[in-house]
Amino acid sequence: MDSKYQVSVIVCTYNPDWNKYKKTLRKFLQQENIVFEIIVSDDGSKENYFEKVKQLFADYKFTDYKFVKNDVNVGTVKNYYGALLASEGEYTFALSPGDYVYDDYTLNNFYTFAKRKQAKICFGNSVYYLPGKEIKLLQGQFNNPVNLQLFSDNADYQLQKIGFYFANAILGVSFFKRRDVAIEYTQRILNVSKYVEDNTALAFYYADNNKLFHYDAYVSWYEYGTGVSTNKQEIWNKRLAQDFDNTYELLKGNYPDDAIVDAAIIFHERKNKYIKALELLLKHPVIFIQFLYIKYFVPKVQVNFQPVNMANFPKYED
Repeated sequence: MDSKYQVSVIVCTYNPDWNKYKKTLRKFLQQENIVFEIIVSDDGSKENYFEKVKQLFADYKFTDYKFVKNDVNVGTVKNYYGALLASEGEYTFALSPGDYVYDDYTLNNFYTFAKRKQAKICFGNSVYYLPGKEIKLLQGQFNNPVNLQLFSDNADYQLQKIGFYFANAILGVSFFKRRDVAIEYTQRILNVSKYVEDNTALAFYYADNNKLFHYDAYVSWYEYGTGVSTNKQEIWNKRLAQDFDNTYELLKGNYPDDAIVDAAIIFHERKNKYIKALELLLKHPVIFIQFLYIKYFVPKVQVNFQPVNMANFPKYED
């Protein structure tokens, strides 16, 4: 192993709830059969919990950690990027307080899968939940991506690439990324995306014709409705939309000869669905037909298609 650690766990925080924060960290501290570090990167929170975190690590006799502190709020992307630069693991896995690694062997199993596939980036399945003393699991329509068959070993790569650009986004807390690759593609979006660090970077990853691998097991518990991507407030919708607009504008200039990227830009920029469809049909008929095939003929899966072991969910604490 050339890297100091097999995995760098990144926990990005901004004004976190301490109860959720410590439960997220504890779930990582319970990981088995893996050499890992934890990097806590804070984005200018009003309250600094680093001393409490140090004590929690001391309670577990855990010493492989680092703190990254932004004195002012710089946004999700730069906060995450700072943690990446501080990391020393071969692969990276990132969560925020309120999201939890699925069970005690997730990092070991995820790492084993990534090494076997020689994957630059892979992703697993996530359990979506609503918080409270009685945890409610969310079903069906919340799965990301919806077309998992596009990521099977024998799937056509071009369909996977088209599927991603045409609304087959992947949940950020399910990614497992090789450190150097995560740094490379996060650098691409540093000046165009402030809050969306996953599918914006992935847009460039796919533009470079890289493949994504799917690990068919649960890797995380995802708290739905409280994070940036599932926050329903209009101001956040506008901010995220702006990040994607900026990303696609940069893609347009960098990949002028990639037909799938050009089709993706048309799909993203044209707001009228009939004009969008007509332009795609006239300019990229094969890609348009492949998109229709994915939309109507590739089966969509539900999020809880595997049994969920609630014993793995962290216990409620006052």
